[in-house]
Amino acid sequence: MEEQIKSFLIKKNFSFLPKHFDVKLIGNGAYNTNFLIDGEKRFVFRVNTHTDQVAGKGLDNEHTILTSLPKGIAPKSFYVDVSKMEFPFPFRIEEFKEGSCPTHFSKKLLGTLAKTLALLHQKKFRLSGTFPGNTEGFRFENFMRPFLEQLKGKDKNIDKIIEKAKLFVKYYDKQNPLTSFSLIHFDIHLHNMLYDQKNLTLVDWEYAEIGDSAIDIATVFWYSPMFDYSPIFSEKERVFFLERYIEASENPEIVSRLKIAEPIIVLIQTLWLKAQLDNIDQIPSHIRTEDRIQRYRKGFEIGLNFLRKHDFSF
Repeated sequence: MEEQIKSFLIKKNFSFLPKHFDVKLIGNGAYNTNFLIDGEKRFVFRVNTHTDQVAGKGLDNEHTILTSLPKGIAPKSFYVDVSKMEFPFPFRIEEFKEGSCPTHFSKKLLGTLAKTLALLHQKKFRLSGTFPGNTEGFRFENFMRPFLEQLKGKDKNIDKIIEKAKLFVKYYDKQNPLTSFSLIHFDIHLHNMLYDQKNLTLVDWEYAEIGDSAIDIATVFWYSPMFDYSPIFSEKERVFFLERYIEASENPEIVSRLKIAEPIIVLIQTLWLKAQLDNIDQIPSHIRTEDRIQRYRKGFEIGLNFLRKHDFSF
């Protein structure tokens, strides 16, 4: 595909691209493949080759979000087209950011991430939901419904947890006392970070929403242990991260909000992992590795153990 992309870009003659460049494959995700546009200035050509139309539209959502973020949090997005009229697949062009995915949460990384999220959450919105906001608002109950329908009756342990969690989630949705919301990444884990020991960049924004900032903190604490073989955060690490976040955000209420957000996030990811493990053949073949399947199994057990101990009290 490298030559196809290069020919297309030369023909389009984008003013922001260098005159001379090469195109190289740099990474494959579940839905998007990233190519480096390597020239005097470097960019990333992010292309969606998945047949799911909704997944393709995620690039459009990403572009809208990235153009609104504070400088330095994420790559700058220059161009997007999801119509497949210009190129056979939906694509987006963004700046190339230096750094690599960290392998663990060092103290320095935790401090930097806390300050980065405080900056992200600084801007407030009156409406929650799909960016840039809508009157319907974001509801966890709606988000969970496809997983509930897919998994109902397949596992007695899961069924018991789901029944308790449904009441808990309904309570959260209806009794949410927040009157303003923040833009949240909603998918924070080690593989969605680029870090060079100084600068931190968050990538993969297709799941971003306007919602409760506590959700992002919950994903920090649980997504990497459930996906990346990362150890579960110690109490000392949690306290350090929250202290740095509160210091930067002046939002001490995050601690009480986190007590609601954490079990919801763990439940959603446990249900998602269960759905993946029950339908392994539907995982895109290029990422359907034994290592990934083992990570899913480990993450599912971590989530299930947490949920078994949680009483979902109000």
